[in-house]
Amino acid sequence: MSKIAKFDKDLVSALYLSDLNFANILTDDSDMYYNPDCFSIGTNVHLKGDTSKLKRIDDGNIPIYLFMNENNLFMTTEADEIEFDNISIKLFHYMESVQQIIINGANTEKVTDMQRVFEDNSNAFTIECHFSDLSHVTTMEMMFLNCNKLKTLNIKGWNTASLVNTCGMFSVCQSLKHIEGIENMNVSHVTDASWMFSSCESLNELWLVPWDVSSLRNTSKMFYSCTALSKLYIREWNTEKMEIMCSMFENCQKLELISGIEDLDVRNVKTFNKTFSWCYGLTSLDLSKWDVRKAKDFYCVFLNCNNLESVNIDGWKTSHANCMQGMFQGCASLKYLDARNLRTSAVSNMAFMFDGCSSLISIDVGHFSFRKCTDARYMFSGCKKLSIIDTSKWRPTSAFGMSCVFEDCPSLVFVDTSGWGIDVPDNLFG
Repeated sequence: MSKIAKFDKDLVSALYLSDLNFANILTDDSDMYYNPDCFSIGTNVHLKGDTSKLKRIDDGNIPIYLFMNENNLFMTTEADEIEFDNISIKLFHYMESVQQIIINGANTEKVTDMQRVFEDNSNAFTIECHFSDLSHVTTMEMMFLNCNKLKTLNIKGWNTASLVNTCGMFSVCQSLKHIEGIENMNVSHVTDASWMFSSCESLNELWLVPWDVSSLRNTSKMFYSCTALSKLYIREWNTEKMEIMCSMFENCQKLELISGIEDLDVRNVKTFNKTFSWCYGLTSLDLSKWDVRKAKDFYCVFLNCNNLESVNIDGWKTSHANCMQGMFQGCASLKYLDARNLRTSAVSNMAFMFDGCSSLISIDVGHFSFRKCTDARYMFSGCKKLSIIDTSKWRPTSAFGMSCVFEDCPSLVFVDTSGWGIDVPDNLFG
């Protein structure tokens, strides 16, 4: 082992790699195993800290073979001295001290799995990847997860025609401000884009046009907690196959514009759980063309959208919905809502549905069915300006489930409970 160099990953400050050969690859499900000659490189690995006890290879002209196990980075000048036969795709994974990773001319023509390749490079501010061919890669799941000091990334020219999974690809890249080439990324076969940009807290604008998302099924938390994102362009997205939208835009606190949101095809979506919750910047939404007939879960869809003044849901038919808990809770600027087409015959939970809608003046909910509802507690609590409401046709089944429905509604003078058929709870008004 005289010609092998072993480096503690924590001492590595920069990797400058060229002519990597990933051509000799064996795949076994999601794991990857590399032959030693996959990592022939001709440049240096830069070290920092106390390296006096480490054997360094300084001559950039010597063919060097790079590999690593769970804890250490290795280099050698002779491939036959590499004793590891189980080298993971996490080649650059969890190298906390690395500040720069530059890869030029990597031969990736046989690579199919690139999940977690750069995960947890928490101090890397530069990652430049020039891959020869990514056309066979099917997953980039969590590829850059937790690269939270990375500011820019260039994926221009990446051939991602076979890509199926981008789950968490850029997740928790908290300093990332720009992704060059993202608008031209081929996602035509991607089915799972959940968490893809979640917690990218420095992204201000995303232009995802023209994206072909015709295979997309899961967008759960796709933009979750993009707290600086103000403008998002998703025009002409074909989302006919999409089934899950829960928390898609949750906690996008500065989001003011979602271009194309009104034309999304949501006919197969089954859950809208927290889709727009905590979107403080939204002031209006026109969702009238959304076909939500298959959806069952509307839990906290617009929770704490406290600047939302209008939301058009005129075309919504919710006959299959079973949960509307907190649906508009905390929408403090909402003055009027056309709820005439909302159907609640299958809904079991309407608790807190309009709680905290302090600007709401009137709403038509006289047609609401309580046949299956067991919990409507605090349904209109905090609706301080609500003065008129028709409840004469309501038929609640549980006195307990109607507790505090109108708590803190000082403008509400009269509620008709004559036909309810239950003992009206003493705390109906709190």
